[in-house]
Amino acid sequence: ARWIAEQMQALGLQPGAPDGSFFQAVPVAYAELTAVPVLRFSQTVTGGEVALVYGVDFREAAGGCAGGGDVASDLVWLPKGFPEGVHLGGRIALKYQTAEPAAEAEAALAHGAGGLILVVKDAALNMRERTVPSQGLDATTIPVAQIQESAWREMIKMAGLTPYEANNAPHALLLRLRAQLTVPYSAPQTAQALTVVGVLPGERADARPLIIGAHYDGVGAAPDGTQYPGANKNASGVAVMLEVARVLAESGFRPSRPIYFVAWGAEEAGLASSRFYADQPIVPLDEMMGVLELDTVGAARSYYLNLEGEKDGLEATLLFNLRLAADLLDRRVSPEGYKGGNTHAAFRDRGVPAVLLFWPNAEYLHTPQDAPDTLDPYKLATTGEVTALTAMMLAR
Repeated sequence: ARWIAEQMQALGLQPGAPDGSFFQAVPVAYAELTAVPVLRFSQTVTGGEVALVYGVDFREAAGGCAGGGDVASDLVWLPKGFPEGVHLGGRIALKYQTAEPAAEAEAALAHGAGGLILVVKDAALNMRERTVPSQGLDATTIPVAQIQESAWREMIKMAGLTPYEANNAPHALLLRLRAQLTVPYSAPQTAQALTVVGVLPGERADARPLIIGAHYDGVGAAPDGTQYPGANKNASGVAVMLEVARVLAESGFRPSRPIYFVAWGAEEAGLASSRFYADQPIVPLDEMMGVLELDTVGAARSYYLNLEGEKDGLEATLLFNLRLAADLLDRRVSPEGYKGGNTHAAFRDRGVPAVLLFWPNAEYLHTPQDAPDTLDPYKLATTGEVTALTAMMLAR
């Protein structure tokens, strides 16, 4: 946060926080892993044991009833989901994932499960979340893991079944397997994140401000010390945001409306920073023109820069200018309908036009492979050029 503020100051941006600094303090309530999760199986007849590798074969899932815990119990295979009238008596449920982990955990808890293992297809299980918002966890939780389908096949084989036999088994089948599932989350705690705010002043005091934002927090390091660099998600967004600020400041461009450059410090903690800003805005929300949010703009297996917003709704003006800028620059963009789930959602939920700029089908997000050498200079430049020209048109 201090480094970003120093860059903003060097570019001539003015401090944008109400106290005259570059920082808005954001309280963040969260829980985090205190050790590496464990998932191992043993054959109840032969005693053979297999330990799955965290980040390769399985990962934890959290939210709602899915949280921390330590359970060792027999394994019940549920090929068709949770059957009515069946109480699992504290055993660990094993099933295909058909809903979000929080909803799956709620159903498992209602059926008396002591833990839950979800089989997923084609999942990047080396992805991780740095923290879990503690307000997003229920008072009663069970440990939940997601495993690769290949790991499930090995488990079924260990239980003496073929995949065909397993998928055509009764609604609840007690396997000849015992499992230990440990997901060591900390008790809820509170920390302070910093949102960094710099302003390129406008010439008209009554003009509605524009925000150009990007979150600078990542998922850090795993409990085993594995580093997650976060180059594309989302150092790329911060780099482009600062470059846009530099271009506008050094070009002599004099905007009619203020342009706020905002680096969010707690996006990975349940969008805490943007939600806090929306609750305690520096500029009243009904006086804002809109938000351009930059996230995952440095690498992807795609040829079009996506613009997420409703072209016939709140974001009509923002999207029109973004598409016009792209046409003038001969750059490819693709408008997408609003989906939410990112920093801009905190504004749009309160009626402020907000567009997310991102390159879809990005690889390596939230993984150790998200490193600087994977970034594509063309995608970074395209995002910056389109954003800068759009800002100039909106603030001319």
